[in-house]
Amino acid sequence: MEESSATESWRAELIAGLHALREGHFSQAETHFDRAYRAAPERAEVSFALGRERLRRGNAAEAEELLWAAWRTDPSLLSAGATLARCLGLHRGRNAEAHAVLDEAEAHHGRQPALDVTRAELFAHAKDWERAEQCARRGLATTESEGEKDPTRLAAAAVLARVDNERGVDLARAGDHEAALFAFKRASDLDPAWGAPHLNTGAAFAALGRRRAARTAYERAIAVDPTNAIAHYNLGLLLLDCGLTNEAVARLDTARQFEPADPAIAAGADDARSRLRRESPPRRDGDE
Repeated sequence: MEESSATESWRAELIAGLHALREGHFSQAETHFDRAYRAAPERAEVSFALGRERLRRGNAAEAEELLWAAWRTDPSLLSAGATLARCLGLHRGRNAEAHAVLDEAEAHHGRQPALDVTRAELFAHAKDWERAEQCARRGLATTESEGEKDPTRLAAAAVLARVDNERGVDLARAGDHEAALFAFKRASDLDPAWGAPHLNTGAAFAALGRRRAARTAYERAIAVDPTNAIAHYNLGLLLLDCGLTNEAVARLDTARQFEPADPAIAAGADDARSRLRRESPPRRDGDE
């Protein structure tokens, strides 16, 4: 009877945690998973659930221990293997070990989209863009029937976006800004929630002297990530160059709020304020 009650306890906490995850209540989910783990630390699904949330919260060391326990206890948990590999490679700096876990997972499960995409993320993290693209495209192709909102498809698209963004950066550095724009457009289409391609698009348009298009791109980058100090900074410099000093000051001050220790941002904001004072008419006695 006591064993049945304990089973019901951890299972109920696990189910409650999964429900909280679906609702986007991550802290609440972690609390439920922690209770489930205390009740049944030997259950692989519980170790995996808690390990994944620890990783989401940035506690990679504890996450690794939990994920190893889940993977060693039950290698049928494909997600445990993929998440462990991500933890090892992206958060613990042990890339070779991460790939070894993926090799082991493929031996158990065959080639799976989730494993392809995880491997693509590892290659992208190591800046091995060619192999990152190969794995991500394979993951994207094998999830074609799953719909655009499938998490594995979204992850594959995010990797491909980073590949295209990197290509655009290389093209821009080589002076081919027109070609870079096409690469940045592909990147932003693949991952609309990522601001970097819009920021880089703005820089490419600015280099081509297309100020209006540059302004639009910087504003898109800010719309995606309002805390992007570089986007505010670049837009501020562009506005200053266009003679829109008041708007430039506002943007550069915002950039300094987000990155107060950046000397270039601080210098840009100070320069804009100095220019604004020079442009302002002198105040006379009796002016209100």
